[in-house]
Amino acid sequence: MTVLIAGAGPVGLTLATLLGRHGIPVVVFEAEPSLNPSSQASTFHPSTLELLDEIEVAWALIDTGKLTERLQYRDRADGLIAEFDYRVLRPVTRFPVRLQTDQSELTRLLRAEIQKRYPSVSLRFGMRAVEALDSPAGAKLITSADGNTQEWEGRFVVGADGAHSAVRHSAGIAFEGSPYPSRHLMITTAYDVLANMPWLAPVTYIFDEDESVGVLTLRKYTRVVFLISGPETDEEVLAPERLQERLRGFLPAQPEPYPVIDARIARLHQRVASRYTSGAIALAGDAAHLNHPLGGMGLNAGIHDAYALGHAIRQVILERADAAVIEEYGNERRRQAITHVLPTADEYSRASAEAGAQARRQRNEEMRAAAADPARARQFLYQASMFDSVPARWEKAASRDGHPDDDV
Repeated sequence: MTVLIAGAGPVGLTLATLLGRHGIPVVVFEAEPSLNPSSQASTFHPSTLELLDEIEVAWALIDTGKLTERLQYRDRADGLIAEFDYRVLRPVTRFPVRLQTDQSELTRLLRAEIQKRYPSVSLRFGMRAVEALDSPAGAKLITSADGNTQEWEGRFVVGADGAHSAVRHSAGIAFEGSPYPSRHLMITTAYDVLANMPWLAPVTYIFDEDESVGVLTLRKYTRVVFLISGPETDEEVLAPERLQERLRGFLPAQPEPYPVIDARIARLHQRVASRYTSGAIALAGDAAHLNHPLGGMGLNAGIHDAYALGHAIRQVILERADAAVIEEYGNERRRQAITHVLPTADEYSRASAEAGAQARRQRNEEMRAAAADPARARQFLYQASMFDSVPARWEKAASRDGHPDDDV
C-alpha cells in the first residue's frame, strides 16, 4: 500500500506529511541531490495557513516570514488606487493575514517534521522520476539515478514533479493552454524598500501600461517583480547594468548600486491538465496546472491539491473506500482550477497591464469602490485568499498555544 511521490517540493512534501501522519508508507523521489534552496514563490494565503496548521507547521512557517494585514494597489503614474485590510476576514479565518516567506522554508520544515515524526515516509534524493505506469495492482514508477534505472511498485503514483512532469507525460495526459507573451523579472534585494518608500504596503501591486511592478516584503529582504513585455532577451534583462537601471527607475535614487541578492526570469503560462488522474496515477501542483503568478495562487493551489489528494488516498488505503474517490479528487480540483484559480490569476494579469486610459480609469474606480465597501472588501480578499477554491477541512487544528479559536 505504498504511495510513490515524484517531487520533493512543497506539494510533494505536504502530501507525504499528510500520509505520514496516518502511518501510510510513502517514498518521495527528488531528482536533485537535496531540497531546492531557491524559490520563485513566496506567498502563503490565509486559506493555506489553515491547512498547514492542520499538519502542525503553520506557526513555524510564520516564524520564518513577514506577515501583513495590508494589500495595496497603486498606479505607477497616479499613485494609490486602493488598500485592503485582511482583518475583515476575521469572521472566516484564524489567519486574517498574508504571509510572505520562501517556499523553501516550507520544504525545510516539512522535511524536518517527516524525519522526526513520520517513519513511514522515506525521502530519496538524486533519483529522477522518468516514467509512471498504471497496473492492475496499482502503479509503477521508473526512476533514474547515476545512469541506472529502477522500478518501484506502489498503490498510487503521484506526479508532483512540476511543469515538465515526467509522470504526466508518461501517463499520456495533455497539458492544455498557452504561454503569456510577457515575462516576470524577479529581483531579490537587501535594499529596505519600505523604509525608503513608506507609502507602500508590505505587499503592493503597482499597475503600469508598460512595466507593472510588484513589491513583496519578506523578513530579511524584498522582492521587486517587474513585468517584462518588450523584446529584450533574457540575457539582456538579467545583465547587471540593466538590473540596476530598472531598479533606479523605480526605487529612490542613491549613488551606490542597489544590492541584488538574486535575479531570475519566470515565463508565464496558463495551462491545465486534461485530467488529473489516470487509474492509480494522480497529478498535483504545477504538474496539473500553471497560472499567472500575480496574486500568488500557484503555490497555494498546489498545497490545496496535496491536501485534497492526501485525504482521498487515506480513504482508499485506511477506510477501504472505492478507488473512485481518487478520480473524484481529480475532477473536483480540476474544476476548481478552471473555475476559480486560473480565471482569477488571469484577471489580475489583465488588470496589471490594462491598456487605454478609459480601461485603466474604470479598473481603478472599481477597486476604489470595493475597498471602500466593507462587504465588497471582504469578498475581494476572500477570493484573493482562495477560500472559494480551498478543499474542505478534515481535522481540527490547534493554534500555537493550543487554543483553536485564537488568531495571529
